[in-house]
Amino acid sequence: MPICAYCGKSEKLTREHVFSVAITPPDYNTIVDHTRNKIHKSHPTVKDVCKACNNHLLSPLDAYGKQLNDEYFLKSPITPIEFKYSYSLLERLLLKMAYNNERARHNPKDVELFKNLAPYIIAKQNFSPNKIDILVGLVKPDDNFEPGVYRFANLTTNPPHPHLLLGRFICFRHYIFAVLIWNDLLDTNERKETIQQISKLDEMTLVSPKSDLTLISSYFLDAQEYLKKTPIALWPK
Repeated sequence: MPICAYCGKSEKLTREHVFSVAITPPDYNTIVDHTRNKIHKSHPTVKDVCKACNNHLLSPLDAYGKQLNDEYFLKSPITPIEFKYSYSLLERLLLKMAYNNERARHNPKDVELFKNLAPYIIAKQNFSPNKIDILVGLVKPDDNFEPGVYRFANLTTNPPHPHLLLGRFICFRHYIFAVLIWNDLLDTNERKETIQQISKLDEMTLVSPKSDLTLISSYFLDAQEYLKKTPIALWPK
């Protein structure tokens, strides 16, 4: 019998949405995948999650995503914004979505990385086995171009950072989250300096695990530039 991608048990498997339907509005049904030059007229799913994980262990993350969507993502932002969050729920939500996306893309190397994070995502472990940083940025509102897409994108550094295992952007309309997963060789000072450089370069703000609020005072991109850089996105009809 197939094995659940989250708990590792041999169970009957159900479909898990890559982008939770609890987060995205009901009229968002078109997937544009520029990486593979494909358009899909339905929400992408992965059928590799057991019923217990899907309906119980992952559902609180979807509920939290819907809460953020209602409170922040569906609104046009005007800086400064006080972004309030639960760090554990936010981190696990973003990791879940990134993991779902890697499995949907059949990316074995990165799927293996997320398998080690799966117990943390479903709250079977209290701490992540990897060093992870999250940053948040905003797309500037525009009267003519509304960045009304939900999307994934790869995050890379130039030159490639020797200790960065994986970087992903996960975006909800105006809000852009950067997820950085590091190896154990990165020391605290270098990690801090790297995050400061990324924050300054991309006008993004660190989401601190030691707080429940961050002040977003600037914009990451304007809407036109943002929409030009949409490799995988969920669009409305």
